[in-house]
Amino acid sequence: MRRSLTTVIIGILFLSITSITPHSSAQVPTASVTIECEPSVNGSNVMIDVEPGSDNYGSAICTVSNPTAYTEKVEIEVTSDVLSHSAPGSIYVSPNSEEEFTLGLSGQTAMRTDTFEILVKATVSELSGLPPVNAASSEASVIAEAIHYGGCSLELVESVSVFAPSDEFFLDIKINNLGNGLDTFDISLDPAYQLSLEDSGFVLSLSTTRVQLSPESPTTVVSLNVKAPSSLSDASTSDGDLLRETFTLIVNLESATGCANSDCNHHSIEPLLILETDDSEVSGAILGIDNDNNTIYLLSASVCVILILLGYIFFQRSSR
Repeated sequence: MRRSLTTVIIGILFLSITSITPHSSAQVPTASVTIECEPSVNGSNVMIDVEPGSDNYGSAICTVSNPTAYTEKVEIEVTSDVLSHSAPGSIYVSPNSEEEFTLGLSGQTAMRTDTFEILVKATVSELSGLPPVNAASSEASVIAEAIHYGGCSLELVESVSVFAPSDEFFLDIKINNLGNGLDTFDISLDPAYQLSLEDSGFVLSLSTTRVQLSPESPTTVVSLNVKAPSSLSDASTSDGDLLRETFTLIVNLESATGCANSDCNHHSIEPLLILETDDSEVSGAILGIDNDNNTIYLLSASVCVILILLGYIFFQRSSR
């Protein structure tokens, strides 16, 4: 009887102790991940050179960190609306460590200069080989930029101009923006050629020395005003009944964007200027005869009178 009572008391005490002792539950592992991305080359943006002949490529280095005590499989998702991209689909990151991967970005040749936001998302899909009990992800973004490059073309409407002494005329010059963004272009005359022409009696002036164009702008025409000298020089050559003298000039064009990138994208053209006159007109002027060969100029008559007087004076002195 006593033994049974003892057993009952011990059982009651055990149950009461068990009921007031808290149960310790097993700890469930949770996933966690962070991702950061930076341009491969120092700078705030991933720079992509899209000028014809370039590789159209830029890149960023992304770092995925795993702060847990378990190996994580991390899925990589890249969102880029305009630029092509390359990156691993997933990577494994050891416990309390980090892994890097390269995010490659490619643009199209000659695409317009612009900036683009690229989103990179890292999501834990496995934790030590098993699906995680919690959703763990992280996002990073990088800014990519299609580099602004300069390009232009320069063209003469007429490459050869034939004109007479004292003529005034215009040379029309076509300018186009062949770059990938808004640009400013400087137009100038080569100083040495300009000075030589002005010494020969030419008067030269450009309608403008600077234009701003986008790639979509229509062809812009800049005019070079030319006033010819009043006569030919001794360097003129004869061609039948014509006297002709040929001059050259260099017109330069530079891109402000190109110069800012250490390549002014210099272009030049050389218009040919031909000063031409009728040989008979020159001879008539020298002889004092007009185009109709009917009138003796006062200059020629004066010369004849002077020659006659000199001959008479000489004759008088000789006879003495």
